[in-house]
Amino acid sequence: MNFLFAWRYFRSKKSTNAINIIAWVTVAAMAIGTAALVIVLSIFNGFEGLVKQLYSSFYPDIRITSATQKVLVLNKEALQKIRSINGVAAYSCTVEENAHIQNGTFRANAILKGVDEHYSTVTGVSSNLTNGVYELGDDESPALVLGSGVENALNLLSDRAITPVTIYLPKRGVAAGSNPLESIATFNSKPRGAFAIQQDFDNKYVITNLAVLKQMIGLNEDEYSAVELKLQQGADEKLIIQ
Repeated sequence: MNFLFAWRYFRSKKSTNAINIIAWVTVAAMAIGTAALVIVLSIFNGFEGLVKQLYSSFYPDIRITSATQKVLVLNKEALQKIRSINGVAAYSCTVEENAHIQNGTFRANAILKGVDEHYSTVTGVSSNLTNGVYELGDDESPALVLGSGVENALNLLSDRAITPVTIYLPKRGVAAGSNPLESIATFNSKPRGAFAIQQDFDNKYVITNLAVLKQMIGLNEDEYSAVELKLQQGADEKLIIQ
């Protein structure tokens, strides 16, 4: 009888120990799983913040375009009204057009973006140069700042470019007719710098002087593709859009 009681006690102790071990293993597994989840979420939050930062380096806080037309018509009075909106820190007028760029035997298709002198204030492109300088030239001698992907496609080093590249653009409102060359505008421009922000932008965009691009494609003085806004810190974006 004494032996049976001893055996039951021994078995009960082993069972209790086994339960304790299982409980601790479960707690440890939950702790490890929770820690892993926290780490993964932190990484994703970090990536999300990085992506937002990269996109905000190229995209403005607000971009105004026409809902129905490719061209936005804004006179000086309209632009002044935009600038006077409470919460708007700065604005930049821009024009975008598809272009074909040639550097000797090297060629690339890109979106040529003409910007005014305020663009470097509205976006962070000028702060993301890989080489050269942010310089767009003037009406008589336009310059280019290329996305690094376009720069590579053209086999260029923008800060060492000696000869200009040739840019081909479609003239707006001009039909090809019997002579397709009549519908194409051509000008030469020297690369001055290159930017690297995000592959989508780097492989697609080339920035140049606004006035020259408008003249090449036949836009009037008050015609733009968009007006891009930088907001003051703490400004209510939804209220400004309304």
